[in-house]
Amino acid sequence: MSADSNLKAGTKVRWLSKSSGYEVENRGEIICIVPAGRQPFVLKENDQKNYTLPDGQKIPYARTRYGGGMPRCAVSYIVRVPNPKTPHAAETYYWPRVSALQIDDGASGPVNLVAMTKN
Repeated sequence: MSADSNLKAGTKVRWLSKSSGYEVENRGEIICIVPAGRQPFVLKENDQKNYTLPDGQKIPYARTRYGGGMPRCAVSYIVRVPNPKTPHAAETYYWPRVSALQIDDGASGPVNLVAMTKN
């Protein structure tokens, strides 16, 4: 089932990331809705270690896997992905393309690194 622009915080999603011929399936939970036309974060002068999300949440700068970029024309989401190697390690935050998101029914594989194949 594909995701749409009406998802809510707490929804579990998954998507494929592709780079250098590798595909990695990421799985996580939406933690913040980014309104259309907005940046996903603000780095405040008095807090150089955390990003502030549109809803006021703070996430560690070092744990993000998005570099910002231009605001998107449609609603988008910040997704928290648990560390696949150990549940006690810090999670990572992503700003994936909405077109790549799918609702995660939990039917296949472990959390996060499900598939890593060379094309």
